[in-house]
Amino acid sequence: KDKKEISEFVDEINKTTPESELTEEDWFIKGYNAQIKQQHEDACFYYKKATELNPKYTSAYNNWGLALSYLARIKSDDALYAEAIEKYKVPYIETTKAQYQYEAGDLYHAVESLKDAIAKDNTQTYSKLRLAQIYHELGDDENASAVALSLKEESSNLSLDNQRALGELFSDLKRFDDAIAVYETGL
Repeated sequence: KDKKEISEFVDEINKTTPESELTEEDWFIKGYNAQIKQQHEDACFYYKKATELNPKYTSAYNNWGLALSYLARIKSDDALYAEAIEKYKVPYIETTKAQYQYEAGDLYHAVESLKDAIAKDNTQTYSKLRLAQIYHELGDDENASAVALSLKEESSNLSLDNQRALGELFSDLKRFDDAIAVYETGL
């Protein structure tokens, strides 16, 4: 959807749907709409609501981390980022921290944060995907392939967007048979 459609959708749910009936997707879209409008504190609130309804909503955590990093960047204050993390009690903090580090161009620390996230919860498929992608971006295709191959076995647990991203990563790594296998999982 484009920005106008998203904004219209949010206006409609604000008018017609009581807060108690909003779904995790509704909260996510409200967060995304706020983020587009650079209302990052509101976006954090909405993403938090989405994750309260679905604690494994990786897209909401990812966007939440981005909203926090934009807040810190706007205010030129890394302490604000740490404060916001504490305020919102972000679970999967290592993944959120990794996203902030990635956005700041600190890829090596992002790798370490993602490894910490996976060590704490090996079921975090999104963290594994991001780790493989960042390894590839760093030119470490051996580790990118190893992580991607381990994730391939779990590809049926990935969202369609993340399956597509894993398939693209395999294609970038010239592992075309693996890319096809992941794409077929999504069919």
